[in-house]
Amino acid sequence: MNETQLQHIKSKTEEYIHSLQKIQKRHQEWIQTTKNLILQTLDKIVQSIPNEWYVGLQEYNEKAPQSINLESASLHLKNMYSGIVYKTIDSVKSYVKYGGMLSYAQTYNRTITVSIYYPHIEQWVEKREPLFLGNFEPSEITEDLILKHLEDFLNAVTEWEDNEREPIGFNFGKG
Repeated sequence: MNETQLQHIKSKTEEYIHSLQKIQKRHQEWIQTTKNLILQTLDKIVQSIPNEWYVGLQEYNEKAPQSINLESASLHLKNMYSGIVYKTIDSVKSYVKYGGMLSYAQTYNRTITVSIYYPHIEQWVEKREPLFLGNFEPSEITEDLILKHLEDFLNAVTEWEDNEREPIGFNFGKG
């Protein structure tokens, strides 16, 4: 092994150690600042603007042990009845419209992925792929950015609601 190779390996090792330190720093920033900023900003909106929405925090719990240290803070539109009812001779079923969500989720390297999840109606309107708004350092998340994302979310779900689609149920049950 020559000195140049050894220096190269040493440099790469230092880069790797620096990456691990960045992950730890991001995680600490999430815990100490970013998570609370997101939750407080979204909660302020929920408290001051009436709508069928709520703020959620997904964090580690015994029922979801795979989520250790991969938390997410989000704004949810509440689930509601879609108004679609399917009647048969034996039963009547009302279908649920699952509300959309604006999500701030930690990734494996502790950056924050921001996504919009669209509403959907069980068995009638399929889930769309989430709209990816970006991947951010925890330090990049500000109240202004959260409010911009909230506007994007409201635009997306309004467009989803207003979108002219094929009539739901048309040709349903035809061979």
